[in-house]
Amino acid sequence: MTTTEQITKIKLAIGIAEGIPDATIEVWLDEVKDFMRNAGVSENVINANTTVGLLARGVSDIWNYGDSDKLGFSKVFEQRVIQLSVGV
Repeated sequence: MTTTEQITKIKLAIGIAEGIPDATIEVWLDEVKDFMRNAGVSENVINANTTVGLLARGVSDIWNYGDSDKLGFSKVFEQRVIQLSVGV
């Protein structure tokens, strides 16, 4: 899946299809992908169609960084990244 396809699906999943530039989402998406790479998730898995939901969760978590009660990635995001890094 290309970055453009991922951005389109992420915006729909989060419900921000209008008003937020793709370039903004791409910055956050790059951060999420970098986190996943550093955790040991392969590029093929990161770009798989089945991973777009996790990418959306990660972007959503970053979106909510301004909320002091929600600093950092969610547990569900982190646990799924661990699973993917060990091949589950």
